[in-house]
Amino acid sequence: MSVMYSEKDRPVAILIRDGLVSVTLADGRIMSNQMKHIYFARCLRGDTRISEELSDAIQKVIMAHGFSTQFTISVDPPSGGSVTDEVYIYQRDMMWVDACDAMVAEVSAVSHGVGYEISYAHHVRHIPILMLAHTGTSISTMLIGSGAFSLQYYNDIAELDVAMTPFLETLDKS
Repeated sequence: MSVMYSEKDRPVAILIRDGLVSVTLADGRIMSNQMKHIYFARCLRGDTRISEELSDAIQKVIMAHGFSTQFTISVDPPSGGSVTDEVYIYQRDMMWVDACDAMVAEVSAVSHGVGYEISYAHHVRHIPILMLAHTGTSISTMLIGSGAFSLQYYNDIAELDVAMTPFLETLDKS
């Protein structure tokens, strides 16, 4: 299986010692097989209010707190296929959720997929979930009404660290 990544995700150094694998990426991030993984859910189709800049900023906060995202987990869905195939995408994403220890979901944009991933993470995986939303966004009453998730609002990218830190600090990193 081959997955396309951006230039910043290109490995520049790999260290293997005593079962620990550390990979330094082109942008300076360090990934390790000992890191806990957080599934980052966001709308990819339809509502396009979530910019790549916002997505990158959320992932940077996750990694700055010592966690990795699902994008560092190698999976090989049984369907084969490609990243444009719906069956492949579903199987890959469910395998990623299964391999993660927590979830951060950006819920400002309406997305059936994100709602499905949140439900699966909650009811099947029983992992902690943080929902992020831009201030003033109308969030699904099913998500808010359940009371099962932490919800933090932010006004701009600069506030993401403040919004996410309390949740990330409650997670075990080892």
